[in-house]
Amino acid sequence: MIANSAIAKKNNNVEDRGGNHELFEHFMHSWVGYEIVQILFKYGLTPKIRTDLQDWSPQLHELFSYFEDKQRSTSNKPAQMLETLFEGTEHCSYFEKLPYGRRIKFEKMSNTTIPLVILTWLRQLQEYFFDQSEMKETIDWNDYGRYCNVPLRYAVNKGISNIYMSKANSTDPEKIDSIDCVAPNKKYSTKVVKSLFDWAELILCRENSYVENIAKSFENKKKKNFPQQYKMTTHSYKKTETKKGESRGDIETYTPEDQQHKTPEMLMSLVSGFMIDEIVRLPKATGKKNLSQKNIDLINKTNRAAACLVEYVNKTGETEKQFNTLKELKKFMTDEAEKQKEDIDGESSEEDEEEEYDDENDD
Repeated sequence: MIANSAIAKKNNNVEDRGGNHELFEHFMHSWVGYEIVQILFKYGLTPKIRTDLQDWSPQLHELFSYFEDKQRSTSNKPAQMLETLFEGTEHCSYFEKLPYGRRIKFEKMSNTTIPLVILTWLRQLQEYFFDQSEMKETIDWNDYGRYCNVPLRYAVNKGISNIYMSKANSTDPEKIDSIDCVAPNKKYSTKVVKSLFDWAELILCRENSYVENIAKSFENKKKKNFPQQYKMTTHSYKKTETKKGESRGDIETYTPEDQQHKTPEMLMSLVSGFMIDEIVRLPKATGKKNLSQKNIDLINKTNRAAACLVEYVNKTGETEKQFNTLKELKKFMTDEAEKQKEDIDGESSEEDEEEEYDDENDD
């Protein structure tokens, strides 16, 4: 769930009225399920850890060795890593309902190897992707980029095949038509292991001659195609706090720098949209009957701020159009923002065609 909603999904500030994120989630679940089947087929239900795991990641060796020991001693419990995996890593809302979703249940499990592979894989994904810039290609999940929200005009008339992906440095959505399109690529494989199966190969082994040749072939590619070493950080990537079966978002800090990629029309559309929502919400939140003077003053100040914003745009805006209401302002700015996106998409397509032409001439 975290992989398809937070890692492989683009944050493009568009309401997804033309896409189908639920189908994308289904594809991602199927891909992860296929990877788990591959792991079970190759390593079985009770795999062992690699003898060279200590060299590649002393932390993971300590973690997996502890749970591999049937007589687990609390004196050498890797408490910090467990705290990081369960409390400092972002999980989906129903994670705690899984057999290994709570730390206290996990520590009582007799066989934790496969769940540990999944938990540590998700952890290292977050350590890499959550620290990448939204505008750099290093954050792309594969050659198509990441799932992106699209407006209503992209919706299909029939069927549900309307999944769009877009690269970090592009505003041009590309429609995908196969489940293979959600699988990760091998780019930046020396910094992050996107494939769950590849992550398992770095950790597990199977005491069986059937996989001996496969293991040897993997040894040859391991050194150059994967991170030379892995060390788990203690940084918390958890964005939600679960309490009494419910989850709520944390208060986030936004800076002007975060909004630099937006045009003036996009910015004004967001601000006016927020104010309209608040104007509608305030009477409901404070109660329509027997309003206190404090609540009346709050509503009046909000309405005045909305009127001031409209008049500010009328006086300083580059457009000759004059606005009478906040809703009228928002609609205009939203339409202008959509037109600008279409223009940017057209320019990007022309640039891509020029680059392809140049590459062909170079060849």
